[in-house]
Amino acid sequence: MSFYTFHIVGFGRTSSEFHPDEESAERAAFETALEVSRSFGRLIFVTVRDVDGELVCTAPRLPAANSSRETFRPSPAR
Repeated sequence: MSFYTFHIVGFGRTSSEFHPDEESAERAAFETALEVSRSFGRLIFVTVRDVDGELVCTAPRLPAANSSRETFRPSPAR
């Protein structure tokens, strides 16, 4: 089990939770982001940091938010 902090972007408070691994923490962040987004009627992002303060993820995961490996590929010139 590891200790993670969850922060909803735009809100000052953080929550602290224990999860067995980063994947479980990311899944919990995604569920939190969905639930809070539904409540506020707009997209809310949740960031997760580990005990050392290192960023684990931002949920929901978007290419710009998590440095996705997806890259823009222009179509070939005709």
